[in-house]
Amino acid sequence: MSTITTPPDEGAYIRRTYAHFARVGVAHDGVDDGAEHTRHRHAPPQWDADAPSRVLDAEALARDLQRHETLDRYGFYDARPAHAHAEPLVLARSALDKKRRTPTLSVDAANDARTHAAQPQRDARRVQKWARMLSLEHGRASLHAPAHLVRRRVYKGIPDRWRGAVWYALAHHPQTKLAADVLDTPSAHDVQIDLDVPRTIRGHVHFHTRYGRGQCDLFTVLHAASLLCDECGYCQGMGPLAGVLLLYMVPEDAFAMLAQLHSRYTFHDLFRPGFPGLRAELFVLRALLEQYTPRAAAALHASGVAPSAFATGWYMTLFSGVLPFATQLRLWDAFLLDGRDVLTMAAVAVVLTLEPRLTKPPTDWLIEALSTPIIPEDDDALLFWIGARLQDPRTRHTIHTARTDWAERCAQGSADDTFL
Repeated sequence: MSTITTPPDEGAYIRRTYAHFARVGVAHDGVDDGAEHTRHRHAPPQWDADAPSRVLDAEALARDLQRHETLDRYGFYDARPAHAHAEPLVLARSALDKKRRTPTLSVDAANDARTHAAQPQRDARRVQKWARMLSLEHGRASLHAPAHLVRRRVYKGIPDRWRGAVWYALAHHPQTKLAADVLDTPSAHDVQIDLDVPRTIRGHVHFHTRYGRGQCDLFTVLHAASLLCDECGYCQGMGPLAGVLLLYMVPEDAFAMLAQLHSRYTFHDLFRPGFPGLRAELFVLRALLEQYTPRAAAALHASGVAPSAFATGWYMTLFSGVLPFATQLRLWDAFLLDGRDVLTMAAVAVVLTLEPRLTKPPTDWLIEALSTPIIPEDDDALLFWIGARLQDPRTRHTIHTARTDWAERCAQGSADDTFL
């Protein structure tokens, strides 16, 4: 988080612009790119304009149909990470299961394996099973099943149809309210949020049009989140979190979930100045890397590559832009059940799959390799591995010992000298 100096009228103009388009809408929302009004103020909105027609003309309809033919099951027309400059690496099942000696797949073969792993009939059965575990009351879903059954089914993947409702239930029904007049309250972060909105969840049809419904909702939720805590304010990592939530719930619930991430899931310590929670997680990650990937841990240390150099964004955004969106959702499922240790074990899995390459000289490409998008050959194998490791007594002991050690270092004032 940084101190931001904002011209006195700039934030007000930005909030007024988003409030305007949230009210009247944008022509051809989800089809056209839209026009820029806040980053370049030479063309302000037509404030007194009527709401545009929601009926697409023939040309816009043709463009809409053409775009929707390219969408994947989640609504992405382009799911490639904006920062990716190299071919993704494959997280092979054999890296997670030492009994398997299958060769590492190519990226194309891994994508084919992921496609063939989809089983519509199985997914339909899971929808029915989850429906029997859920009850709806006052518009909210509650889980009614033994904890062990919920856990098993969460790690198998929550059906997309139920994901928003189940996430809200797993987060213990957060109650924080999104004020209807929240855009009337200034935030020192409005300019930065406005800059980040058009580049958040890029390539998704819901957020495609400038000042379309998706972008207006995203700005409103992030603006409100920036007012939650004076210490945290706004961090760029909040954007991908809010974007994912808005794909599965209304803005009021997405904001409530962000508030729950801040408090119950202790993202307060991830985002506040000094990032104490992040530093603690990186210390735990270092201990687990020494346990699960000792050769890679030694190679990273010898090359002067600290966990903070590659894992910071993994924690702050729940692996946004690193793992395929389908895998990210599976991590969200498990994370909302078991907390941040899920992210740490996912980080271990990423490094584990690279271990054979990391320990071979030269090692000057380590940062690039660990900054490259990762494609798991099998999401089930990855999530089952994470779930099993989190229940393993050795893993729990390592995590507990590392947290205790870190607390002692902080108390003694020696934490800043730790290689993180």
